[in-house]
Amino acid sequence: MSKQLLFVYGTLKRGFGNNLLLRNAEFVGEATTIESDAFIMLTNGRFPAVYRKDQCGDAVSGELYRVTPEELRRVDELEGHPCWYVRQEVETTGGKAWMYFLFPRGNYWRAVEPVNGVLNFTTPSVRN
Repeated sequence: MSKQLLFVYGTLKRGFGNNLLLRNAEFVGEATTIESDAFIMLTNGRFPAVYRKDQCGDAVSGELYRVTPEELRRVDELEGHPCWYVRQEVETTGGKAWMYFLFPRGNYWRAVEPVNGVLNFTTPSVRN
């Protein structure tokens, strides 16, 4: 059973409700994306959405987990992959990892402002 790295930046992080899906996964550590392209993060107040932006975007702060195929399948199910969020590989400070992307539609999404060029989802209302 081959384990893979998963980069999470929202409600799958420690302290958030969906982290229960990763309770048996190995927490590798905190990480940041280092892709040459940049990212935009929006939130609807409950969870974030990240999408790629070729210019004028930022890095994303999150956590890395080493997951089994079954753990990855469960997260895919939560994220609605590939119909809602889409899982793609990205380069992070901890190595190449899977990450979920969504291009949000609707006027209820708001921008998450970067701090020192890094996007970090920390909305207290979604924490346990």
